[in-house]
Amino acid sequence: MNKKNFLFKDNEKFEYKTPHWGRILAARFFDVLIMLPFLLIIYYFSWKNLPEKNIDIILRAMLVFLSQVLLIIYFFVLIPWVLKGRTLSKVIFKLYLIQENVFYPTFKNLLIRESYFLIIPAFVEFLCKIIGLELNLFSKDPIVFIIYNFGQMLSSAWYIVLLISIWAQPNKLSWIDIKLKNKVLHVIKIEIMIKDFDDKVKIDEMPFVVSKENLKEIMEEEND
Repeated sequence: MNKKNFLFKDNEKFEYKTPHWGRILAARFFDVLIMLPFLLIIYYFSWKNLPEKNIDIILRAMLVFLSQVLLIIYFFVLIPWVLKGRTLSKVIFKLYLIQENVFYPTFKNLLIRESYFLIIPAFVEFLCKIIGLELNLFSKDPIVFIIYNFGQMLSSAWYIVLLISIWAQPNKLSWIDIKLKNKVLHVIKIEIMIKDFDDKVKIDEMPFVVSKENLKEIMEEEND
């Protein structure tokens, strides 16, 4: 499970191993924690003065849902796309999401992935709330209360099943990552590879590897 491997991209050499599922879970947990204050601000201002009419409550619920989706796209799609497969917490936990054939995941790949993880469960939860609101949120009928909260129960069950499936999979991947040909890697070390040119012999097929700390010194020596 912890066997070390190597990947090569441009002039970099990645030494990696299959991450422990606890590391993956911790990275996702801290990403949600980073997003949480923004969600709480949205919830606070959206429900501060609750309207009396159902239609106004529904419109406000739609606004909350759309804001939630935009936050998910920003934190889990746009940032990893810019940071080449890493969320803010993945940077801390030294995790990379890579995509087969193109190495760094595309924007479309990330959007499909996070729709599976977060957007679809959020939509199901939102839909149940809308149905509950249509049936009258303030009704004392227990059926209405169950429908209103059914989405939360479904999304909670979804995340539990998702975690168990990732834990049980040898490479610690979800079903959607397998379909999208993604891999989550625990990158132990990144080394810069440079090519040395001799006056007579061009060493093109056997570049040697140097650490980032020594790269500047080597480049200065070559410029002298």
